[in-house]
Amino acid sequence: MTRGILKAAAILAALTMTAVAAPAASITIRDLTDGFPGLNSGIGVNLPHVVAGPEELTLSGLITTAVTLPQPGTRSVILLEPAGDLLEPIQSDFVTLTVDATAAFTFVFESDGAAGFLTDVAALPADTPTLLEDGTLQDVSALLNTGNFVVLVQSDLDASEVPEPGTFLMLTTGLLGCLGWLSATRPSGQKRTRERI
Repeated sequence: MTRGILKAAAILAALTMTAVAAPAASITIRDLTDGFPGLNSGIGVNLPHVVAGPEELTLSGLITTAVTLPQPGTRSVILLEPAGDLLEPIQSDFVTLTVDATAAFTFVFESDGAAGFLTDVAALPADTPTLLEDGTLQDVSALLNTGNFVVLVQSDLDASEVPEPGTFLMLTTGLLGCLGWLSATRPSGQKRTRERI
């Protein structure tokens, strides 16, 4: 009898470990450059519709694995820049997840370089939760109340804030143009003289 109880306990433990180790539905967004965000999805997510743009990503899909589904509705989370970063707006990125009762979802990610970002982030509800970004892969699942549907976001905090080469070229061209204009507006033959008292 003891042997039967031990065998049943071993089977129950194995089933429990299998259930815990089962792959979860997941989405990972990495926005590490000022360009198109990276996307990875777990095996429990079917993504038939993905639209990527500079600093933004919109996904529509279906959760296909047996996980605790998120409650139907729309919820968002805003990622905030650290206090010492003066080059960026306070709100760095946001994620909005809309789920319906059939496990179909729409996922929107926008970063501060996206067209219309300030308007879109201002349209979020006043009680939208926030998270201070730290440059690592951050789990926002609890803030989005997604159940076992895992949502990970990594923002470009660790990237250096260096302007693109085109910015330097435009600045240099502008300065040279100003110098050329100044020298062209000075009457020819006129020299600078110092008046002595």
